[in-house]
Amino acid sequence: MPYFHVLVTVKDAPDSIRCVLADLSEREIEANFVKPYGKEESILCGNEIIDAYSLKTVRIIQTSDTSEAERSKLKDEHNRKNEEFNRSSDSLKIIGSGFRRDDEDIAEAGNDVTTEYVTGVPGYLDRKTAVARLFLDKLVVPIAVALIVAAALLWSGLKRT
Repeated sequence: MPYFHVLVTVKDAPDSIRCVLADLSEREIEANFVKPYGKEESILCGNEIIDAYSLKTVRIIQTSDTSEAERSKLKDEHNRKNEEFNRSSDSLKIIGSGFRRDDEDIAEAGNDVTTEYVTGVPGYLDRKTAVARLFLDKLVVPIAVALIVAAALLWSGLKRT
């Protein structure tokens, strides 16, 4: 099962990347992030509520394992490289791993699938439906047709003279 993780920056802190949602199924990513973002609604991230409009960047990362397991693999790989370096180096030795396991490290472990789920700015889903509702409105269509017919009659009347 694939796991999805949402990394964001907010306008108030554009240099601070945060993992606000982790280990979601595809259905959960749609319901908990994509839909609220697309409708410019608030997004519930644990015990924090984030206004979709306050987001500066969004990344959706897909992994084959949970966030904890993927970050553990990253740590193990980092440690393996340090040990290999220490064995092959005659002078400088690295004693500790120095590897932090921040939630944001998940970006290194998975694939960025943002464009498969988010295709616009916050509220892009509402804008599409608002335009669709406008054209499906019972008053708008007859008025638009009447204006087109009036314009055609006026144009044909001007053309005869």
